[in-house]
Amino acid sequence: MLRGGVFAIQILDIVRRERPGAKLLFVGSHAQRLFSEPWGLGGSILKHENVREILYRNRDNIIWISGWLSEHTLDRLFASAHFFLLPSIDLHTSSVLRAMGQGCIPIVSNAYGISELISQRRNGIILNILDSSVSKMTEFGFTNTDHDAFISRFNELRDRLSREIRQHLDILVEPRSWFQLFQTMNEEFDRRFGRPVDTKFLAKPLQRTAVE
Repeated sequence: MLRGGVFAIQILDIVRRERPGAKLLFVGSHAQRLFSEPWGLGGSILKHENVREILYRNRDNIIWISGWLSEHTLDRLFASAHFFLLPSIDLHTSSVLRAMGQGCIPIVSNAYGISELISQRRNGIILNILDSSVSKMTEFGFTNTDHDAFISRFNELRDRLSREIRQHLDILVEPRSWFQLFQTMNEEFDRRFGRPVDTKFLAKPLQRTAVE
């Protein structure tokens, strides 16, 4: 939940209204078990009927990947995907940079510090769903996140995410819009880190657009 797993599935649900064949790779040490007792979310989130409905409605479009993955396997997964969904309460710098380095456009929440990595619609998409009551900086310079507030305000955050993702839906469903953002992400990554994005394994459905 804290890394936005339910919200990632919500994004899939919205995208599938335009692209019914869209798939979500859900990667985690316990992956599918996060949505069952006594693991992860448990009853606190699954008690919401709309969450159960979204999980059921998209069950055939979610690929669950559990357990430990090698560095090479993880990179190949990033490279085979169009987007990296992390609508999380916290900043996960290494994961975001790794995704971009493999040509995977990050879609992330506005967790504290994310603006240092992502410029809106230049090298990713920022979903403005968090406020200072959930994610902020202390007077000593440490990130202070209120995980209980994140969970207790689930309905409000879910509605915010729905509004936010619709503002950027063109990137998720239109190949040319995706490729334009991919190009600027590549340029930005090269400028900041001294090497271009690895394009050897561009996600197959959009390879044709990339060469047109």
